[in-house]
Amino acid sequence: MIPQLSKFKELIIQAGEKHQISPTLISAIVMQESAGEPWSYRYESAIKYEVSISLYSKKLRISMDTERNFQHCSWGLMHIMGFKARELGFEEHLPQLLLPSYGLDWGCRALSGFSKKYNRLQDVIVSYNSGSPQLLPNGLYRNQSYLDGVVAWMKMV
Repeated sequence: MIPQLSKFKELIIQAGEKHQISPTLISAIVMQESAGEPWSYRYESAIKYEVSISLYSKKLRISMDTERNFQHCSWGLMHIMGFKARELGFEEHLPQLLLPSYGLDWGCRALSGFSKKYNRLQDVIVSYNSGSPQLLPNGLYRNQSYLDGVVAWMKMV
């Protein structure tokens, strides 16, 4: 086991069992997304999609700008996008996704959804990163480097 993952091994196994996802795939995505750093987050400036900004800002007593910015961030071990967590029903403060149990659970919920939608593992992996598989005319995915990274991590974890 990769040292960065050892402290999350049980949580990864539990999330995998709960969502019927291979712990190897979960671990590989964790390493690709956050290198095993639970406090990792990133603002994604290209993201335009949002979910009920006004509703969550009122419910959580935060500004609309804060909620909007948080939805445009990827959070925690699996770097689940804030808007995706909202789309899946996460109603708490989005920084809670930095907690390993939350981030793994909600990241696996997203991954499980893609697994149900797409039959090919490659399509599932690239969709986790970009929302849907987008093949280029040369037969490679638009985010091929992401897929290649996850596959390489799968061989190491």
